[in-house]
Amino acid sequence: MTDPITTRQRLVIATGINWIVEINRIIVENARKGKPAEFQLPSLFDRAFLIHHEAGVLPVTDTLEQE
Repeated sequence: MTDPITTRQRLVIATGINWIVEINRIIVENARKGKPAEFQLPSLFDRAFLIHHEAGVLPVTDTLEQE
């Protein structure tokens, strides 16, 4: 039987600091698990607009695997 995989979704305010903190958190958590980090980001133009104008939120979906 395979382990169930669950997801958790959060909203992150689109600021430069929040982006750095979130990406760092994902990289560190996956490094501790020995797994590569995977990111799906908006286009470069959309990211620049969101961060410069702080005009929105970014949905972040974490995949949680049972160990």
